[in-house]
Amino acid sequence: MVSTNTLANNDAQQYARPVLNQAVRLSWELSDPNQLAGVQDVVASAMEKLNYYPRDQYAVQMGLQETVFNAFEHGNSMCPTKKVYVTATICDNKCWFQIEDEGAGFDVENVPDPTLPENLTRLDGRGIYMMKAFLDSVEYQSPGNVVTISKQRTIEN
Repeated sequence: MVSTNTLANNDAQQYARPVLNQAVRLSWELSDPNQLAGVQDVVASAMEKLNYYPRDQYAVQMGLQETVFNAFEHGNSMCPTKKVYVTATICDNKCWFQIEDEGAGFDVENVPDPTLPENLTRLDGRGIYMMKAFLDSVEYQSPGNVVTISKQRTIEN
């Protein structure tokens, strides 16, 4: 497992060297939300090397930010002893990320729909809504403390 605590920028480049038709597989154990920046740097480097378009990279970065911050805030209740685990698989045509917290989980079906008139001023559900709009899939595993997000690389002629 690669910890962003000890992953220097030069080392990050080493981990993010994908080979065509092969996957980059990485994992992190995060103890602080601020460690996400290191994860995002490595992911951005790998996606750039695989010629993902900037909009695809943005979608993934936004999805990672939402899921990791939600895991710390809602899943782990900002408890300093609880961790968030991130695993990444980045291929030349698609990338997947699994984010797991140490919380009890939640039922995504109970999250209010932020597009309904009665919820327009509420903050609940906006992050999940944005992730579903930007990413190809957002899947929660029971009991709700593991989420898998994915993004297909855009192919343009």
